Amino acid sequence: MNEKPTEIALREERLRIDEEALENVKHNIAMMQRAVEEVLEEGVDYGTVPGVHQPFLFDSGASKVRDFYDTYPEHIVLSRIEEDGLLTIMMETKLVYRKTGQVVASGVGAASMKESRYKYRWVEEPEEFGYNRSECRRKGTKYRVLNPEVDELVNTIMKVAAKRSEVDASQNLPGVAAAIAKLRKGIAPGDDRWNRFWGEVNRMGLSREDTHKICRVGSMKQWLAQGKSLEQAMDLIRQWVVTRDQELPSKDEGTLPQVKPTEEKVIERDISLIRTENDFNLACFQDFGLQPPAALKMTGYSSKMNVPDWSAAYMNVAGTKGVRVLEPSA
Repeated sequence: MNEKPTEIALREERLRIDEEALENVKHNIAMMQRAVEEVLEEGVDYGTVPGVHQPFLFDSGASKVRDFYDTYPEHIVLSRIEEDGLLTIMMETKLVYRKTGQVVASGVGAASMKESRYKYRWVEEPEEFGYNRSECRRKGTKYRVLNPEVDELVNTIMKVAAKRSEVDASQNLPGVAAAIAKLRKGIAPGDDRWNRFWGEVNRMGLSREDTHKICRVGSMKQWLAQGKSLEQAMDLIRQWVVTRDQELPSKDEGTLPQVKPTEEKVIERDISLIRTENDFNLACFQDFGLQPPAALKMTGYSSKMNVPDWSAAYMNVAGTKGVRVLEPSA
């Protein structure tokens, strides 16, 4: 008796996003947006570094994000390479959801003794380490030499690689990267629109705190994150100025002080020459009478390490002071 082979119909399974999955993504992004605005602190938990304008999580922020999602990290060493006595380690971090044990995100990070912070050391007497100071890179009174204790950095390199992979994994959790990017979307810190906005606010006699109260936000970045524009904020502020006897839209009782328009100040300055922190400090002192700490505070950056462009930072200060900067006449 001949039996016909059993025919098995194979159905192609296609990747499909259903309504439930879409709603879950929207929920994660919305909740992370709230977390970024209400819990994470810019410059401490997330921000930018010189040369990188896209905001990203810092170590402290990554730790908070993992707590939001109730996850813990597991580490795997992907590679360990040693060349000329210098170690390079690459690690992977998997984030595990505590309630189910499911891996919900992963990321990679690397650290190496070849990085300048580990490979070299700054010393005042290079001759003690066998170097001629005339051949060494100099910074002030110190000279750069190869780190003689680089072998003691194995544990440090391992921890740095682990931390970097944890940050990468945390930013790969659903909704995290989108929520952070959304806060800074649209207007970069050095954009002239910020200067015009704060310059106009200053001419109305209002402070930044007053502006935030009128707009019902903790910062203008939160205003932008709501999908609104600086032009809409200015319209609202002008409306309030016209009807300034109304109550402030905030929990605080009372109204703002009476506003007094100020005359616009104009100065001449070639901002293309403001390239370094020293250039910035000197220009701010000459033009605005500001000491370095006060000048940095008026840029809107929490740390000088976060300033990507010193000429743009100067323009932020000018906008806050209500000063219009013109190129020097020929």
